[in-house]
Amino acid sequence: MQNSSKGLAYLHEVGVAHRDCSISNMVMAADKMFPHGFHPNFLTKDMRARRLRGVRSRTHVGGMKYYLIDFGESMKFDSTENVRIDVWSKASIHAPETLDDDRPPYDPFKVDVWAAGTTYTNVIVKEYPGYFEAFSPLFSSMASEDPAARPSAAEALAQFRAIKSQFSRTALHSRVRFHEACPEIAVQRVFRDGWHWLKQFAFAARNMKCYKLFRTIATARVRLIWKAQCYQPSGIAAGHLARAAPHFYILHDRS
Repeated sequence: MQNSSKGLAYLHEVGVAHRDCSISNMVMAADKMFPHGFHPNFLTKDMRARRLRGVRSRTHVGGMKYYLIDFGESMKFDSTENVRIDVWSKASIHAPETLDDDRPPYDPFKVDVWAAGTTYTNVIVKEYPGYFEAFSPLFSSMASEDPAARPSAAEALAQFRAIKSQFSRTALHSRVRFHEACPEIAVQRVFRDGWHWLKQFAFAARNMKCYKLFRTIATARVRLIWKAQCYQPSGIAAGHLARAAPHFYILHDRS
């Protein structure tokens, strides 16, 4: 939500109205999550139609970036103040003021805000009930039928950040469930929540500076031991390598 809202605010700042802010035009850069690519038609295949492997979570890669695409309906204006147009759009969703045949000229920037608010409500609030209710008032104001009651894209972004700042890091990394997911019994919920937080702590530890320093020192030590054995007499080298090899392979696999 924040990436797409930030992108929309920037477009409006430079005088560009997107005019088709639907979910199909909000995409994620998934190259970090799928190092070997992914198939456009098969969810379990990579781009070469092989079995997916090495898939990482959003937390593992440090978050994802989302982008607005498809500027086929976009329009550029010299100023964003008092802009009115009467142009039909081929957008996936349409604001109320653009539907009537005898419609008066409308503000395309307010239409973008309506489309974004409606998309966030349908795709996030309704699909994950109980998790994003704090953002509902903001999205409702963005999707207001009265264009004058809608905030600008910059104001909506500022309000979004203010609401987000009220949540702790723990709350922001909590597990969420899709509304059509199978019901969980208490044992399943405890196990899955525990597994979720175990992965979160593992990813956090992996990104800590002390962990990276330990890995660097351990890897350097192994390399020094390995090189030192290469210059030992054959009999002594064999004994040292027998003791050093297990440590070498363990640390090498983790590095």
